[in-house]
Amino acid sequence: MLPHDDVVDVLVRERPRFHMLGSSEPQDFGIQPDVLRWMQANVPPASRTLETGSGYTTVVLCSLNCNHTAIAPDQEEFDAIRRYCESKGIGTDTLETHAAPSQRVLPALVDGPPLDFVLIDGDHAFPGPFIDWFYTADRLKQGGLLLVDDTQLRTGHILREFLRGESEWQHVQDLGKTAVFRRLTSEPLTGKWHGQQSWANKQHLVPGARLTGLVEMARRRVRLRTRIRSWRAS
Repeated sequence: MLPHDDVVDVLVRERPRFHMLGSSEPQDFGIQPDVLRWMQANVPPASRTLETGSGYTTVVLCSLNCNHTAIAPDQEEFDAIRRYCESKGIGTDTLETHAAPSQRVLPALVDGPPLDFVLIDGDHAFPGPFIDWFYTADRLKQGGLLLVDDTQLRTGHILREFLRGESEWQHVQDLGKTAVFRRLTSEPLTGKWHGQQSWANKQHLVPGARLTGLVEMARRRVRLRTRIRSWRAS
């Protein structure tokens, strides 16, 4: 059996190809090696984990003997991943796969057991990443880790900026185009109205608004800040 400490080095060296995406030949869309090494060092063995998407991350989490759920549309990907794991002596008995879009699968899993780790790396088209977050955020334990991949894309970037603006999340670090967050609370995250979300409550001028609108917006913000200071001082 391949020691889990060696798994990332072997993946980087061999570059197995798992992803089909309608192609006649498998493709390599593996996540960055730095992310794999971070996962290897920070996800405790036997954790309960979930990812939207599949690939090298699936292999690493299987090597850690995680109770892992992977969701991706293509069954061929999962078959290839299982064959690769078998060839390296990596067990897949604790791997649960769903060969369907995550938007269809996650609502049925929303009442599943609490999660230690979530990776959002599935459908990057709008609103895919936001749906993935919505159906996994409340399952993540307090102190659990959330990775958002492909933040160079607009959807990933917006999700990263939203989480950075919310007090319930700690932005741990960025690993290239992958953002790492830690959940800081056990309180529900998805039942808020927009006024309770710092990011969503930011106001912007309507396109084509006149200068008077800009001045009035600035005045409202000053008044709001004054009220907040008074409230904190009381």
